[in-house]
Order: sequence, then structure tokens, then C-alpha cells
Amino acid sequence: MSSSNLGLNSSSAGFGGSFPTGSTSRLGLSHSLTLMAGALLSSGAVYAQNDFDKYLKEQRAVFERYKLQEQDNFNRYRDSINREYAAYLEKQWEVFKLQKEEPPIKNPVPEPPVTYRDKSYSISYNKNLVDFYASYPCVEFSVYAEAPLDPETLQGIESQIAQGVRDKSQEEAVNLLLHFVQLYFEYKTDAQQFGYERWFFAEETIASSYSDCEDRSILFVQLVRRILGMKVGLVYYPGIHLATAVKFDSPQTDGDYVLLDGEKYLICDPTYRRAGLGAAMPKLDMAILFQQLNSRH
Repeated sequence: MSSSNLGLNSSSAGFGGSFPTGSTSRLGLSHSLTLMAGALLSSGAVYAQNDFDKYLKEQRAVFERYKLQEQDNFNRYRDSINREYAAYLEKQWEVFKLQKEEPPIKNPVPEPPVTYRDKSYSISYNKNLVDFYASYPCVEFSVYAEAPLDPETLQGIESQIAQGVRDKSQEEAVNLLLHFVQLYFEYKTDAQQFGYERWFFAEETIASSYSDCEDRSILFVQLVRRILGMKVGLVYYPGIHLATAVKFDSPQTDGDYVLLDGEKYLICDPTYRRAGLGAAMPKLDMAILFQQLNSRH
């Protein structure tokens, strides 16, 4: 069989010269096509790499624009949610004016003798419960603050934290718990951690490396209720901040406070680092919402 029987010649095939006749024609054609394919693949690989680099650069630029846009969207979403939640709580909680102690606090609290990060605690928690809480929708703050503690976590709190406040006055015990929450946990906002608002149950804060004002306040009121059995409530600065307030037996205990039914609840802010009881953040001077929590059960 000759090459002409293949229906290919030098002009129709696009190659220079003629195909040799005989059995070598198949090899010649195969070799020529292989060289052509190799050249196309090599050239195509270069173009493909260039195209991919260009595509990657474009995608990175798109992603950077997307991040900025999403951050703006998140900020607007967060502000909207905070406004809606504040409006909701105004119907559920009582509105108060934060009372400033005048003259300044008479019993200033000294600096804690140690940084709590230097002390090691080993408090167990139920991982299945923490994983379940991770899928829990945001609900009212009091749901987190009054939730029953897992027995394993409660045992760790009572054996390691509670023993440090035994035989202390109410003021000393509250300050020890306050400084523990302020200093032992690293601070990071929900936006930095998750990109959206999320509030922790007490077990989640213990299990997590980071927490913010809501998480710390929820953990602190759980400790006060469970360990000290004192009256305590949540203090909400609408759309801005969450803190707590504790009622002390002694009328001589001074500080910034909320007055509820003639009883003083002193501000205790678990996010205001190294601040003792009765110290509210100075720049947060506004009407606040306060909800007294149920006693220990």
C-alpha cells in the first residue's frame, strides 16, 4: 500500500516534502504527527501556565475586593443585629441609669499578685456538648447565663476554682473570680474568630482559646451563681458591650452600681482588665439594660 492510498500528500497534510512510499510511510506519518503534537503540547503548556497565572492574579484581586465588601457587609449586618437585639431587650429587660460612686471608690482593689496565665487549670468538659453548642442559634443572653453546667465541668470548677475563694469575704471572692476571667482568657472579637456574631456557653469559653465580652460575662455570672450563690445580673450597653452586676450583703461596699428595687448591684466587668468590683468602663456612660438572673439551682 502506498502513501497515496491514505489520502494524504505533502500539500494536503501541510508538511514540507513528500511521504516516502512503502511500509515506512506509516512510521514517517506517525513520527511527524508525534513531533507536531509535542510542539503543540509544549507551546500549549506555556500558554496554559500564562493563562493560569493571569487567572490566579485576577482571582486574588477579586478575593481582596470581596473581603473588603464582605467586611463592610458584616459590619452593617452586625450593627443591624445589635440594633434589633437592643430594641428587643428594651421590651424584655428593665432600663436603668448607671450610678457613679461619688466620691471615687473608697476601697480600691490592688493589682492581682500573679497573672492567672501563670497558673495552670485542668477543667474537663464534654466535647459532645461543646460540639452541639457550636450549632446552637443565638438566643437571649440569660439562656446562656442560666444554663445548667455539665457535671464534669462543674466538678472541675468546684475542685480547682472554688477552693481558691473559700473563707474569703464576698468582696475578695468576687474580685478573685473577676480577675480570673479577665486575665486567664485571651481576648478576640467574634468578627476576628468567626466572621459573625456568636455567643458562648460557659463550657465553650473554657474549651476555647479566645473569648469576648459576652462570653466572659456569661462565664463570670455562672461562677458567681454556682460558687458564691450571690445575686447577680447582666448589664447590657445596647449594641456595644455586655458586663455584669453583683449584689453584696454589706451596704459599705462601694462602686459604680445599678439600683434595683432599692438594692445596689455593683458593676463587675469581666472584660475590663484588672478592674475590680464597682468599676465600670469610663467611656460607657449611657442608659443600660439590666436583667437579674435566677439564683443558683
